[in-house]
Amino acid sequence: MKETELKPCPFCGGEVELKDCTSNFYGFNGYEIKCNCGCRLKSHLCSEMVFNGNKCSTPVTERGKSKALSDLVSLWNGIADSKRIEGEWEFATNHFFNDYGDLKVYATASCSECKKAYPFNPTVASEFVERPEILSAYEDWDIDVEPIKAEVLKRAKSNKSLYPFCPNCGSKMKGGAE
Repeated sequence: MKETELKPCPFCGGEVELKDCTSNFYGFNGYEIKCNCGCRLKSHLCSEMVFNGNKCSTPVTERGKSKALSDLVSLWNGIADSKRIEGEWEFATNHFFNDYGDLKVYATASCSECKKAYPFNPTVASEFVERPEILSAYEDWDIDVEPIKAEVLKRAKSNKSLYPFCPNCGSKMKGGAE
């Protein structure tokens, strides 16, 4: 990989590292820029397809890799140049019952500044409650989901693995890395 000029971390001013993960067949496939303070930005190259029930990766061209790298570096350097806006993760809870009647309660996060969802997996906390076996498939399950939602929301707000900045707009999140 050719040398690419990266600007320092916009939050701590530290040096950043560019990692080439394009040969990783089973997991993340792309490039990642990261700093020791916790800031990081990733670009995914490979979409997954399902073929006869098995996941397989589609091949990535050199042109596609070059564009992904260029786009990632431009985005990082743009964030580093932009005025620091302070935002915070906003959380919302929701729930659903699956086909078996089990309950899934989950919390999602989005940036207060750009309103975009937390990247890659917007679910930041969740709880799964199995339907009691004593109920037949035709009986209603009367369950109060509000206390479960409150607990999931509490866990989401205390999630220490949330990014200290928004990868979508670069806002520094309150309580993030100093």
